[in-house]
Amino acid sequence: MRTALGQRLLRLVQRFGAMDRGGPRLCLVTRGAQAVAGRAVTSPAQAALCGLGRVAAAEHPELRFTQVDLDPGAEPGGQAAAVRGDATYLITGGLGGLGLESARLLCGAGARHVVLIGRTPPDADAQVRRSRHSGPRV
Repeated sequence: MRTALGQRLLRLVQRFGAMDRGGPRLCLVTRGAQAVAGRAVTSPAQAALCGLGRVAAAEHPELRFTQVDLDPGAEPGGQAAAVRGDATYLITGGLGGLGLESARLLCGAGARHVVLIGRTPPDADAQVRRSRHSGPRV
């Protein structure tokens, strides 16, 4: 597991778990972290994040932790999942161009809580600030 991502997810769960009302709902999306139908795990780092997510869900049921593992071989497109306003969306690699674009799309679809984490400092602080002004919490 990339230590920084795991540590950030842990801190996020700890902070939300310490809130009086249990904090917002958390959703962790990975790709290729689970072995399914004969397909091996393709991302061990994301598999470790899934394991941490399972522990967080067991220890903090009030966070209504949801985990989604995408098929690494699936073509992009298809039917998109519904974006919930009461959920929190975690975007790993969220400080780069693709992560910021994903955050923008989520916010445009109605997400009110988006958490961006990555290994490098943000390269587009203005975009993050602009997202904050449009209503969602980034």
